[in-house]
Amino acid sequence: MNNKKIILNLLQSLHPEINFENELRHFVSSGILESFDIVQIISELETLLGIKIPGTELVPENFESLDAICSLATKYQGTQS
Repeated sequence: MNNKKIILNLLQSLHPEINFENELRHFVSSGILESFDIVQIISELETLLGIKIPGTELVPENFESLDAICSLATKYQGTQS
């Protein structure tokens, strides 16, 4: 399963009432995702993808869209030692 599908499934599990695949609003600035959601997303991504995302990346811009979250996850894949 590719990263986008994994992340989409994760987002849908957090908020099944939102169609994240077609959602064009900014997830954080529009209030769809809150800080607790972001913590859960990071935790799940680290577990599911075997990555470590540093705290410096916990900024709203990295969670505003499906593509932004995918880019963040991809950035840290293959960087673990």
